[in-house]
Amino acid sequence: MATWRRDGRLTSSQRLLCAGLAGVLSLSFTAPLELVTVLAQVGVVRSRGRGPWATGFGLWRTEGPRALWKGNAVACLRLFPYSAMQLAAYRKCGFVRSALAQRGSPG
Repeated sequence: MATWRRDGRLTSSQRLLCAGLAGVLSLSFTAPLELVTVLAQVGVVRSRGRGPWATGFGLWRTEGPRALWKGNAVACLRLFPYSAMQLAAYRKCGFVRSALAQRGSPG
């Protein structure tokens, strides 16, 4: 029978919290880039030049810097539990895979 290795550094809830925060931070850092890219592709913001840089600066001038993070709070509320559960499932699959490998099962 396989033995489960416990990592004593973090508890399960701390690990879930860290995973959720990591997802929220990554989304918050990339949200302005994704917004500007989509707006440049659709052509909603009219600016002198073309492309994401011109679109981003045009949006910054017309609506201010907060416009780059429109809708980010709602997306973060959706992403936090998703990231936490994704990490939990990943770790569980890793434990099951290592247990099967120790028994010598194919797969």
